[in-house]
Amino acid sequence: MDLNSLGNWYNQMERLGEANMPFVEVDGVMYTPTQILAHARANDAIWQRIQQVRPDLDPEEYPTTLLIARIEQRMAEGRLAPIYILGVGELTPEQQLEEIRKGTPIGLEILQAEAGLIKELSPR
Repeated sequence: MDLNSLGNWYNQMERLGEANMPFVEVDGVMYTPTQILAHARANDAIWQRIQQVRPDLDPEEYPTTLLIARIEQRMAEGRLAPIYILGVGELTPEQQLEEIRKGTPIGLEILQAEAGLIKELSPR
């Protein structure tokens, strides 16, 4: 991915409030779009590794740790909204995290939704 495309993607992420959210995990380390752009501009070893492992920043699978970290950060920032599930009712952010931690079907659906969001936000 060239720097111009990466910069355009970063600008979009910044407008959406996603620039400082964990976005990709490489070798057990999570990187935000801000960090990804900084490493790309420096063309350092971390950027080279990111390019090697996740050349399009859109992996086929998203680590559960990354998905949970994003949800927890959004909750800490007050940006995790309650959701409504048919047959269950409203789930507060705290209840959502509880479902995730328990590994319930609802928790798994929440994680799948977060993975879908990352996929939608991935550079194209």
